[in-house]
Amino acid sequence: MAKIKAILFDLDGTLRDTKDIIVDAYQHAVEMHNGQRPTLEELQPFIHHHTEVYKGLSAHIDYETWLATYRNRLSTAWMEAPFLNMPRAFSGNSKWQATAWLW
Repeated sequence: MAKIKAILFDLDGTLRDTKDIIVDAYQHAVEMHNGQRPTLEELQPFIHHHTEVYKGLSAHIDYETWLATYRNRLSTAWMEAPFLNMPRAFSGNSKWQATAWLW
């Protein structure tokens, strides 16, 4: 039997509650380039993929510049997202947590 070398988890929305962080990153990117932070109601029609938010609310800005703003905000808050229903064995094992955080 082969040894397990890695375990991959889908953290986004599965193990971590990232919805608020993603919405905030969208709002931040639009605000930085449009001067006004959109409400959730203004953002809602475009929340499918970041390209839809960009096209719907910031298409007058260079896409790569907008994307860098979005990704920067997202990456700075990513590890602050709370874990969802984390199994006790995983949440109490600092070796596993440290390994997961390195990804």
